[in-house]
Amino acid sequence: ESAEYDYWFFSGITGDSFLQVYSKQPEKMALCYSHIMTDSAVKKAFDACGYDYDYCKTTAENRQKLDQRIREYIDRNVPVIARLDDTFASFSLICGYDETNFYFIMGEDAVPKPYRYDQLIFIKDKKEKPTLAEAYKNAVMSIPFLLTMPETEQYSFGKKAFMDWADSFRSDIFQRYPLNDKVWYTHGSP
Repeated sequence: ESAEYDYWFFSGITGDSFLQVYSKQPEKMALCYSHIMTDSAVKKAFDACGYDYDYCKTTAENRQKLDQRIREYIDRNVPVIARLDDTFASFSLICGYDETNFYFIMGEDAVPKPYRYDQLIFIKDKKEKPTLAEAYKNAVMSIPFLLTMPETEQYSFGKKAFMDWADSFRSDIFQRYPLNDKVWYTHGSP
């Protein structure tokens, strides 16, 4: 695919670059829009690059079927995007498997590691895709909607998210967390 489909492309298309998100419960942190509004962000990303997809949430009943589908994709040299069952619900690529594990490439890791997945995105057929200019225009035109999204019980967005974040420093919301609590670290432990 085009080299233009990089991190910044997807960060802009999904709204992650434009929207502040605040979690009212620190233990359920909100890293970005796509972290908590995943269904919507995945649709925006795949529409922008012209692919159809299946977004599957894992259950005990469908895990074996999904495991088989992963193997079929890997055997065709098509990676599978996975949301991991880890502290931060990280996204990764499943790039291989053996008799007991699936292997994932995470971030800048050079060596695949075994993890456990929670959700999967299977890339499907190509479809009509917008030009890069159209994709960026659509993303920019959605900024007013993103910035004025109504808050939910758990999250606030845009200006309200900024105000809630700023007000959190005057409250005692973080007092219940010791300094070495994992809630403070987004990339591993201290």
